Amino acid sequence: MNDKHPYTKRARNRSAILAGIAAIAVIAGTALTTTALAVEPVSNPTASAPSTASATASSPVLSAPVGKETPVSVDRGDFVLRGTLLEPSNFDGRWVALLVAGSGPTDRNGNSPGFKTDTLRLVAEGLARAGIASVRYDKRGIGESANLLLNEEKLRFTDFSEDAAAWVDWIRRDGRFRRVAVIGHSEGSALGMLVAQAKPVDAFVSLEGPADDLVTTLERQLKRQLEPVPPVWAQTQKVLESLKRGETTTEVPQFGGLQGLFRASVQPYLISAGRVVPVAEIAKLKIPVAIVQGGNDIQVLPEEGERLKQAKPDALLRVFPGMNHALKDGKKGDVPAYREPVLTEGVVEFVAGFVRGVGR
Repeated sequence: MNDKHPYTKRARNRSAILAGIAAIAVIAGTALTTTALAVEPVSNPTASAPSTASATASSPVLSAPVGKETPVSVDRGDFVLRGTLLEPSNFDGRWVALLVAGSGPTDRNGNSPGFKTDTLRLVAEGLARAGIASVRYDKRGIGESANLLLNEEKLRFTDFSEDAAAWVDWIRRDGRFRRVAVIGHSEGSALGMLVAQAKPVDAFVSLEGPADDLVTTLERQLKRQLEPVPPVWAQTQKVLESLKRGETTTEVPQFGGLQGLFRASVQPYLISAGRVVPVAEIAKLKIPVAIVQGGNDIQVLPEEGERLKQAKPDALLRVFPGMNHALKDGKKGDVPAYREPVLTEGVVEFVAGFVRGVGR
């Protein structure tokens, strides 16, 4: 193959751009369902599975019993949310953490169809080893909570924060737990901020949470991928500006996964999400806050953690230099690293130490 051939070069550039859009839609979870884009970018096809060394080294930890898992549920009227309560073997009844997943078709363990990270399951197990119970759940329309025929056009950002708030109500009614922490990952961080304002919560943790609203975040991510194709980027900017004004549009570029990413049925959701600005919401919290950020996150940039800290000066910020968006060690853009079976060393210990230190 002659890489100098203009058509070959153009095709390779287009493939790279499409892979980048796929990373935005799949990894960052900007789509509500898998219909948006089911392509997964792989920078190195031979590295799609975790390394044998990593898996072997972590096997004893992953297989060790960490407590008792119990199915739990919350009745939301038209549907039922289902999740898992993990109680540590050495549980003292003091703390329980509600884990709130990011956007997209993400289940209680942090996995999406065709893309398994187990991030939230690993966080829950790490907290259990520190004596902290946790509740993690499948979002409406996902996994065991898929007992609702979702009308995507009617979905709004606050539907998901209200679902999370219902779990806080369940925890408080249960009576086994004295204190509640809300821990949100990615877009779940913004949802958690809304929950922490509306419900009696004792601590909040943002894991790789964005500083900007979803539409602004999309704009930043897409700009990096689409600027090499000026006509497409110009059209995409017009779509984003419409969403910022609170208006839907049919003028979506016929390019790659953009038709799915900005499909008509999802635009009302994007508009509603664009009205929730994390740097403004975190400043409203009156409880202890911790912010966890990875230095190698390409979905939520490292400086966004700093901006959240600036908005909430008394928050505790910890940056893990080699960590990616899935709380795993990995170079920037190394998608297979998202599947590694262990979290970055020290990240759960930091979160657990912060939570257990509140109120002492």
